[in-house]
Amino acid sequence: MDTLLDVYKGTLKGYNPEYREQTVSELWRDAMENPPHLATSLTGEPLMYPYIGELMEIAKHRDMTTFIVSNGTFPERIERMGTLPTQFYLTLAGPDYRTWAQATNPLWNPRKQWEQLNESLELLPTLNTRTVVRITAIKNMNMRSPSKYARLIEKAEPNFISVKGYSHIGGARKRLNEENQPNMKQVEHFAGELSNETGWKIEEKVERGRAVLLWDEQRERMIEERKYPSAKR
Repeated sequence: MDTLLDVYKGTLKGYNPEYREQTVSELWRDAMENPPHLATSLTGEPLMYPYIGELMEIAKHRDMTTFIVSNGTFPERIERMGTLPTQFYLTLAGPDYRTWAQATNPLWNPRKQWEQLNESLELLPTLNTRTVVRITAIKNMNMRSPSKYARLIEKAEPNFISVKGYSHIGGARKRLNEENQPNMKQVEHFAGELSNETGWKIEEKVERGRAVLLWDEQRERMIEERKYPSAKR
């Protein structure tokens, strides 16, 4: 963890507001101090890392909050984790097998991975932590069949549903097009359909990120609110 933080702070030095006017000073100073949060997402599947539970434990001892964003295809790893993250995200890329396989393009045994995802959905209610079903909304692909999504979400009983518009960046550019990016209005419409099907409240919208949050109103919404007046939404 110390090595990780050294690399992290070394990278942040390049954003020093003394040399980069776009940097928000208060955000930069806060980030350069002991960071309060560890997120494991974006690069690969974090549950493939055999010591993911130990990493969460180390972060916990440092009083850090933690997120894991998983594709849900390793339910046995979820069951075996000794220390859970502060918030566990499970990505649901489609309301049915065909759509999910098209959106994720699995490298091996897609049918088996779909079954494992469903096992993970069923595990979610047993986890003693905050849980989120995360839908990456891809235009002309998976923004349909809200009733099917609702049935899968009902199985998972998450605290939050996050609907985030697909961004044409990273490895996904090899199999998706820029036209697959929905605009905010389309993301809001789809989230509204999910709200109608689930009965969940639309709690927040972030236009800059093309994201909508639905909340079950059961668990506390904020972990620890931090306000930065100069930061953009």
